[in-house]
Formats: sequence, structure tokens, C-alpha cells
Amino acid sequence: MSAIVRKIKSKDEYEILKNKVKNDNHSLLSPSYGVYKNGKVIGVCSYKALPLVEIWLDPEDCKPRDTLEFMRQMEAIIDADGAPGYVMPILTNSPGTPFFEKLGYKKLIDHNLWYRLLR
Repeated sequence: MSAIVRKIKSKDEYEILKNKVKNDNHSLLSPSYGVYKNGKVIGVCSYKALPLVEIWLDPEDCKPRDTLEFMRQMEAIIDADGAPGYVMPILTNSPGTPFFEKLGYKKLIDHNLWYRLLR
């Protein structure tokens, strides 16, 4: 039998899958699908669970106060869309990098960020 990908249907299923990932020393920010084979969990994935926010702000003209206001407004938009949070890749040499943890962000450790265009 082939593997079947199925949307998580309940809070209990969500917790079971999240713990399965955690017990293997991995992490997913917001699991949304389970991968099953012969009734057994063989994988978990997050898809459209958290939006990706990519930004560029002019280092000459955008001051820290502008950045904070931009982020406040983006978070209001994200919240209004019903997302529980978001992911935002930031270059390590960004001037704001030292401040993100103080602003309540959690760093994704030991992850590479890959992309693939389908169109």
C-alpha cells in the first residue's frame, strides 16, 4: 500500500503527530498533514499552516521606528487573515537581527530554507 497524505482532523491527532515529530528530535512549527501507510504514521508536514513573510526595507531610508510600524501593520494583516503566526527569513547580517529575539521572535535553529518554483 502507498503512503497517504491526509489533513489533520482533530486536536488529538495534531498532538499525536506533533509528539511523534518531537520524539524524533525534530520540530514543525504548525503541522497540518499526516502521512500514513498501513494505518501507521510515517510522516508529518506543515503546508499553508504559517504564511511566509519576505521583506526588504531600504537601509538608508527605513529607520528602526519605521520597521516596527511596518511589522505592526503586517501582523495586523496576518492576524485578520486568521493565521496563528508567520515565518520570516532574515539575513544574518541584517541590522535588525540582534533585536528579533527581544521582540518575541523565535529563531529556527539548524534549518536550511529551500524553495522550488512550480511555475
